[in-house]
Amino acid sequence: MADNYNENDIASAQSDHDIASAQSDHDIASAQSDHNIASAQSDHDIASAQSDHDIASAQSDHNLTAVSSWDDYGVTIVTEDMNRKYSDCEDMDISKSNANNSYNNILQDSLGNEIINDDNASSGYQSNNDHRSSRPYKNDVYAKRIGDRLRSAKPKVPPKSTYIPPEFEENFSSTIEAGSNFEKYDKIEVIANGIDVPQKISTFQSSGLREIILNNLKNCNYTTPTPIQKYALPIIMNDRDMIASAQTGSGKTAAYILPILNKLLDEPSKLIVDGKHCEPQVLIMSPTRELAIQICELATRLSRDTGIKCELLYGGTATYYQREKVLRGVHILVATPGRLIDFVNRRLITFFSIRYFILDEADRLLDMGFQGDIEQILCHHTMVFTAERTTLMFSATLPENVQYIAKAFLKPDYISVAVGDIGGACKDVTQTILEVKKFDKRNALLSILKETDDCQGTIVFVEEKRQADFLAAILSEYDYPTTSIHGDRLQPQREIALRDFKQKRMKILVATSVASRGLDITGVKMVVNYDLPKTIEEYVHRIGRTGRLGNIGKAISFYDPEKDYPIAFDLAIILKRADQEVPTFLFKFRSKNYKPIKPNMF
Repeated sequence: MADNYNENDIASAQSDHDIASAQSDHDIASAQSDHNIASAQSDHDIASAQSDHDIASAQSDHNLTAVSSWDDYGVTIVTEDMNRKYSDCEDMDISKSNANNSYNNILQDSLGNEIINDDNASSGYQSNNDHRSSRPYKNDVYAKRIGDRLRSAKPKVPPKSTYIPPEFEENFSSTIEAGSNFEKYDKIEVIANGIDVPQKISTFQSSGLREIILNNLKNCNYTTPTPIQKYALPIIMNDRDMIASAQTGSGKTAAYILPILNKLLDEPSKLIVDGKHCEPQVLIMSPTRELAIQICELATRLSRDTGIKCELLYGGTATYYQREKVLRGVHILVATPGRLIDFVNRRLITFFSIRYFILDEADRLLDMGFQGDIEQILCHHTMVFTAERTTLMFSATLPENVQYIAKAFLKPDYISVAVGDIGGACKDVTQTILEVKKFDKRNALLSILKETDDCQGTIVFVEEKRQADFLAAILSEYDYPTTSIHGDRLQPQREIALRDFKQKRMKILVATSVASRGLDITGVKMVVNYDLPKTIEEYVHRIGRTGRLGNIGKAISFYDPEKDYPIAFDLAIILKRADQEVPTFLFKFRSKNYKPIKPNMF
């Protein structure tokens, strides 16, 4: 009995031992299997890392194909075609329904920014491996948040402007009156090159202008034509193409508006109005919004009671408002390149009826910044041929390379007119160059303003937009009413700032290059170049905001030897040609930017 008991015990023990061994072997096999699975997963690069805001997809070198595309919200969608689905992985305890719920918890706004519901996102999936974060999925489609790359690939679209500018005021007194040196204009040398150049006029009355235009001229305080006007009026009235260069403040805008108005009245053509698109007869291009507004204001004043419709097209304003106005029919359209191309691409504007095409500040419009836009407009399939239109180009500075580009858009028999020193500064402006280092400029400016009896009508030019606002705030703290204008300000802010300065509610205007060209502001007595520009042409335009139409002006520039030395020699030449004192520190450096322009190069 005992033997049987022992044998049974031994057999039972052996059986238990075998079972334990089998279990151990099974555990070992399971561990090995788990290890193999983990190794296989590691070999196939299934492991992935995720943050709370990122859903990354694992890729295999030989069994994974990824195709990226944009969805409606700007999120990258990656479609994976794998031989083995993630749902087959034994260590991933993810139910498809929970995964789908987690996927649906990821929302995107209209700009592609993800909004994750933290309460639901964590409950959407579970993982047995804390070191390996799981990812929600749906039908093998994975969303990948790409952060900053998303913004660079699809930039944020600025909100549409709803600004509606005020209507033009028929304030004829806002134009600049002729100054004490206006009579000196008759002594300025004028060179006109071309075939059969029309004879210049001596008075507006002898120019052939209609009586209604002469009355509007009188209301605008135009009594005697300037040299550029004496030559431009007969040339344009004879339908000749022209490229003209004249000093700042010499009446270039009126020089082309007056003969065009007269031609539209003498030889009227039917204005196309169908409510679907606009066909202007005159197109005037401007590089800046402020100059475009000024041109349209002058054209509106000079065309008063003539029935000629002038409209304005520029950025920063409500598109629907400008669309409604131009679709009513326009004779003269003044536009900046960006908004005009936008309307052309929408087929709201065509050029079948163009009779006159004008580039105001042609050198700026034909440089690398706007040349492509101008070529796109002139090469548009609706633009009339060069021989069927009159093309005019005006500027105070016309570098040699710009003149050669301009020739491609003109008729072969065009006329070139050079008034005075091409590219030179107006001699009615007293120029002073002070050597001031960067961190001493603020104190130097305050000293100049303190020494000035009345700083009303002072424009301070800076290079950086943020500097304009900062400097305006500093001057306001020192009890100098100051406003600023630059490209980052909203259009209504820019117009209000300029209006406050014109109406003398603000004594000082701090501006960037947006205010350097063409602006005709009454009462500008002094220009301060807090930062000198990079080109000498820009310098000439800046100081040309004062000393207009024979009035006396003053320009003070801060020369920083560490920054401004590239234009030092150019400044010396400009000062010498304008009979100004040349400081000796400008001769320490010599730049190669400046190239004198020959008036008779055509």
